Amino acid sequence: MRPAIVPAIVAALLGVWLDALSAQRAGQQPIFRTSSHYVAVDVVVTDRDDQPITDLTREDFEITDNGRRQTIADFEFIRVPLAGRTIDVDAPPLPSGDVASNGEVARASRAIVILVDDSSLSRVLTGEGGPPVLPALKDALIRFLESLTSDDQVAIVWQSRSDLSQDFTNDIPRLIAAVNSRKAAMGLTPLGPAWRPAVNSLKFAIDALAGSRVARRSIVFVGIAACNPVDLTPDFQAEECRDLYERARNANVPIYTLDPRVNPPGLSDNMIELSLNTGGLSFQRQSQPLAAVDKILIDTGSFYSLGFYPEPVAADGTYHELKVTVRRPGVRVRARDRYLADLAVRRASTPTRDMTAVLGAGVADPSLPIRAAIAPLEPAARGRTRTLVTIEVAYPVPPSSEAWKDELRVGILALTPDAKIRASFQRPVTFTGTWKPTAHGTFLFNETIDLPPETLTVRVGVTSHALGRTGTAHLRLDVPDVRGSRLVLTPPVVGSAGTASDAATGLDLVRRLVPFQPTTQRTFSASDTLRVYSRAFWGGTEMTLPFEVSITDEAAPVALTVPAAAVPQGPGRRRAALDTVVSLAGLAPGPHVLSVSARVGRGTPVRREIPFVIR
Repeated sequence: MRPAIVPAIVAALLGVWLDALSAQRAGQQPIFRTSSHYVAVDVVVTDRDDQPITDLTREDFEITDNGRRQTIADFEFIRVPLAGRTIDVDAPPLPSGDVASNGEVARASRAIVILVDDSSLSRVLTGEGGPPVLPALKDALIRFLESLTSDDQVAIVWQSRSDLSQDFTNDIPRLIAAVNSRKAAMGLTPLGPAWRPAVNSLKFAIDALAGSRVARRSIVFVGIAACNPVDLTPDFQAEECRDLYERARNANVPIYTLDPRVNPPGLSDNMIELSLNTGGLSFQRQSQPLAAVDKILIDTGSFYSLGFYPEPVAADGTYHELKVTVRRPGVRVRARDRYLADLAVRRASTPTRDMTAVLGAGVADPSLPIRAAIAPLEPAARGRTRTLVTIEVAYPVPPSSEAWKDELRVGILALTPDAKIRASFQRPVTFTGTWKPTAHGTFLFNETIDLPPETLTVRVGVTSHALGRTGTAHLRLDVPDVRGSRLVLTPPVVGSAGTASDAATGLDLVRRLVPFQPTTQRTFSASDTLRVYSRAFWGGTEMTLPFEVSITDEAAPVALTVPAAAVPQGPGRRRAALDTVVSLAGLAPGPHVLSVSARVGRGTPVRREIPFVIR
């Protein structure tokens, strides 16, 4: 990790000034203003057929904390309808988004892990144990993608192939890619007890969801068997299974279980126990597994959101027994049965530890809205690739123009699919001054980090000392190896004259890599002109490299050829840079794809694509 220092060059735009801050001062403890001792409870109420009951009022509910009745401060019924999207996993893949964003999480948003126990399903892959698995699994996963909403954050996890899994996202192309990895993910036989990898994966998924601020969090376990909670074996299966139940209840993460096959033989009591003991539902031996998928999403998307302030306050840092009851006969109530009380005096911390903790969370934190554009651009030491990270923060503008000061901390964490840290970085920056009436509250941070050439999840975070808020966003990134002999094209960097900010840091870092300030926006107007930059690296002797730039549009597609001079990069190596402008005039409103491609001689073209929208 780099030293926590502030860049010497700072910007003063629209009345906001940046001050240098020493590393010693950066060690001050931030003040986090939170709703102290507030307890949120999401409650699912169904009839005997597990159909949601939607007409209850605040007066129908009662909450007790360690046996003491509590006053319900907040009450709301939330319904998330099935989206009914059209998903074609066999169509040519659309480009995935290249910008990480947390946006503003809607009250109705959910965080869901679809965990596929490919090891257990592989045992019946040929259909020897019943109906064939792969077609049924494909149908079930497609049904999930069709029914989930754009506000839902979803992770698709292949239990034995973390490299083929997809971290939390609402980007449909990325989720489709994870579904289309099913053949490669199936067929592995686990080492050791067959149940242990699934239990470990479930625990990791629970931990990833535990710190999420999303109202509804759940796991859908797709498989044919779960661990056994009864101590019949000498390998501690029962103990680990009970620990799994306990962990899920502590984190308020219900687990739904689904056998995707149509009328499979046999019935796993362990799958039923897993759901029953964690607050979910179990679906096995279904004549219509796709209808079971709908039932799972209806169940996770029909709930009452309650909140209370414990009386008396017991800031003891222990788990309190929580009980929710409904004054209506014949209903089934599912809600968390415990919560962890705050401590009166919190453990001492530091800004560095706090940022490390929030970047370690599996689900992006929306408390402070941010967007980040990430582009690997040039060779760095130890075989790594220097990567430019531009972060845009939407800061709430104060209502008055009084003197203002805040310390913002930027953090970047790069992880492999199996959660190994490949790179990390933090930097504090202090803002002081007064706000002009024309200020929008938009700050840009430019940083660089050296990443190894592999597939990584890059997590970006910004913490505000004054607001007591943190925003994080995650992006899956394929970091290219720019040192080999094959032609490599870096992801395009986009700039727009319409991008305005109140202040920007790291301009010296940008100028070393890109001749303009990158934008994190991917929604433009037809009057905008985009500046596009990309680099190519290859082994050869060519003196020029033609870049092809295009934008999809049914009526007036854009197509440009931009030759670029080649520059020696080392023995037998060349590089070239694309730097051009593209007008959006004449393009129809709606989604488009910006494509940059190049090829050496008669070789295979290499292409990079960016989706964007014209409003």
